[in-house]
Amino acid sequence: MADANVAMARSETKPDWAWEASYGRRDPSFGDLASVGVRIGLPLFQGGRQKPIVEARRFDAARVASEQEAALREHTALLEQRLAEYAALSANLTRARDVRLPLARQRAAAAIGAHGAGSGSVTQLIDARTAVLEAEIDLVDLEERLALIGAALSLEYGETPP
Repeated sequence: MADANVAMARSETKPDWAWEASYGRRDPSFGDLASVGVRIGLPLFQGGRQKPIVEARRFDAARVASEQEAALREHTALLEQRLAEYAALSANLTRARDVRLPLARQRAAAAIGAHGAGSGSVTQLIDARTAVLEAEIDLVDLEERLALIGAALSLEYGETPP
């Protein structure tokens, strides 16, 4: 659109011409009428009239292009941010699933064994079991956040994240 405006403003700097012919039948007492006309528009004083308009359209086109580039950069930065967030959440989820939850379960099993042997207290058993439940809740929370970001990426960009 902006380039079309520049081209249109440039066309105003070139001479414009037109011609017309007409024939009119009048009252018999006057006779018929025929006319031919030629019009030539000369773009005089271009420095003060047409050139500022062309320059304004050119600046408008440059402004539109820079706004489009800025929007593209902003869009790319947002995509990179969301992909980084997705990768970080995916790594946290893997770590929670593979390290934190099994470790909490091992500690709970050890607390159950210690309590059964009579060397552990009920408080230690409850704390160990609470740690397992918190690790499971954290795992579900991470899965939910990862699914939400994945869905947002899929909806906005049309592809499923890696």
